[in-house]
Amino acid sequence: MNTHKITAIASMIMISLTWISCASDKQTSDDMAVEQVDNETFQKLITEGNGILLDVRTEEEITNGVILEPKKIDFSSADFSEQLDRLPKDSEIYVYCAVGGRSGKTAELLKEKGFKKIYNLRGGYEEWKKEGYPVNE
Repeated sequence: MNTHKITAIASMIMISLTWISCASDKQTSDDMAVEQVDNETFQKLITEGNGILLDVRTEEEITNGVILEPKKIDFSSADFSEQLDRLPKDSEIYVYCAVGGRSGKTAELLKEKGFKKIYNLRGGYEEWKKEGYPVNE
């Protein structure tokens, strides 16, 4: 075989491997999505879905009420990351905080930890309550 054919075949193999690698990276990032959702979508997800509702506010904030019956993990707790590790990675996670900042950070952390589907409530509990959605006080 001449060197031009060998070079051409080697180039085609490298291009194919690069394409396959990029395609699988894209699939992985698409599979691990964080969605910012509004109140209406969040309500539908938590009532019709089969995931975990996660409240990351402090105990003091939680005394003002919660959405349904969430799993409570205080964002400021020393073992916050370890507590997230105990959640089943194959579950959908519906996360909220007071106004959306801490839950947004939590959603990104969950994504880094390998969770596949995370929904963050845009505007958080305060917006939820202000808009008249149901709360447990």
